[in-house]
Amino acid sequence: MAQDKSASDLLALLIDLPEGVGRSLIVYMGLFRSSSRDLANDRALRLANEVLELSDDKSRLAVAMNETVQAMRIKQDEGSFKPLTNHNYLKRVIETVSVSSAVNTSAGQLPAAAARQSKSAMTIDMLKNYPNLEGIDEWFTKTICGAMAEMMLMGLENVPAYDTIPMVVDRFISGMWPKRNWDRKNHFRGENRLYRAFMETAETTNRWPSIKDVLSLIPSQ
Repeated sequence: MAQDKSASDLLALLIDLPEGVGRSLIVYMGLFRSSSRDLANDRALRLANEVLELSDDKSRLAVAMNETVQAMRIKQDEGSFKPLTNHNYLKRVIETVSVSSAVNTSAGQLPAAAARQSKSAMTIDMLKNYPNLEGIDEWFTKTICGAMAEMMLMGLENVPAYDTIPMVVDRFISGMWPKRNWDRKNHFRGENRLYRAFMETAETTNRWPSIKDVLSLIPSQ
């Protein structure tokens, strides 16, 4: 339950961030993830809050996070990268980012373009409120959309573009629903198994799963 609450709080935090800041924060937090396990939701939430407290200038903070990620990727290519354990490097980068490098602000306010939600946050918000398709159990739709919302935070490859999400969701729901005898409480073909199938595929392949990927982890009988 604590992890579920942390996940919900993290989604709410990201949705409220200006355009670009949420995406930069998600990618930056990925630097703390080890090769063997993903960040727990409570730790991700703690990291996000710590980062946002580093600067009131969110545009400047986003630039600093992007530069930090670029520097760490160079280390990854060199084979010398180790997952971050603190924000010391980011703090040093923030000090070097000039005001002109960040989005200009007026009276402490971000401009209109930066005030809009990031595409990732908008996608998560859309998934949280996605309407149920006719003839489909509501729990099935909510489980798939919930899994997709969490995958938006995992830094996966081949993540669908914002404007294609409705088509992707509909394709998954309509494509998977007739393939199994779904039962919400069933251990093998229920809510928990469906959610874990998405997560296990994403965690194993580090890419957005296909319908075939997910169904391969759910018994047909």
